[in-house]
Amino acid sequence: MELTKRLLFLDDIRYPVEAYHYTKQDIFLRKDWHIVRNYEQFVNRILEKRLP
Repeated sequence: MELTKRLLFLDDIRYPVEAYHYTKQDIFLRKDWHIVRNYEQFVNRILEKRLP
């Protein structure tokens, strides 16, 4: 089984590209984000898929 590396983004309303506008950090322009909207989703994602 091949694992795919994805980034994990926790924010209740924003998307990674919006974080780029604020921080100017290029990592937020990547397309391989898994977005979670709250702490519960964050914990569940890590428990199900392990750390990204």
